[in-house]
Amino acid sequence: MRKEIIFVYNAKSNAISKYLDFAHKIISPSTYTCDLCSLTHGNFEERKIWTEYRKNSIHELKFLYKDEYEKNYKKKQEYPFIGQVIKTSSELEILIDAKTFKKIGSIEELITLLNKKK
Repeated sequence: MRKEIIFVYNAKSNAISKYLDFAHKIISPSTYTCDLCSLTHGNFEERKIWTEYRKNSIHELKFLYKDEYEKNYKKKQEYPFIGQVIKTSSELEILIDAKTFKKIGSIEELITLLNKKK
């Protein structure tokens, strides 16, 4: 069964925020606040293992910044998080919350956890 999986970054979508996030990630990676981005992207591009995971997923993957999520879903959460939309009710079920992200040490761990949750 194909599911809609939503990935929400702990970042805003405007150009200034994107630039500041990019600089922050390079200058002080240990204090960067988007664990999702840190796992899935290097300093300049998406990690190859993540690109392959996305391309080969049988599910619909949707990526949002926190301001886009709040605008579309009229809710606030702790960011980042990954959720899935339950089609029968349009409710969002959290698969991986912000606290869990802090414990994930590698992109491989993230992919393994995602595969168990879906």
